[in-house]
Amino acid sequence: MRMLVPLCAIRVSSGIVIALYLPQTFSLGAWVGGLTLLVFAWIGRFPVNRKSRARVWTPRRRRNGKSANCGILLKRARSSAG
Repeated sequence: MRMLVPLCAIRVSSGIVIALYLPQTFSLGAWVGGLTLLVFAWIGRFPVNRKSRARVWTPRRRRNGKSANCGILLKRARSSAG
């Protein structure tokens, strides 16, 4: 969420600058806004990818090839279902 503060500042300040100094170019605001959103989305994917790689859950395998955690997960699902 800290990344949204600079995004907001850039979007608001560029909107004010375009409105005050370039009012005849309406589509310029859309291009600047779209470009800033693209740049921030590209920058923001790095921390998300780092966090998602750290949280990958892989089931343990038994010797017969079945998952060791399947029984535990099925018991939890049955007990929570009622």
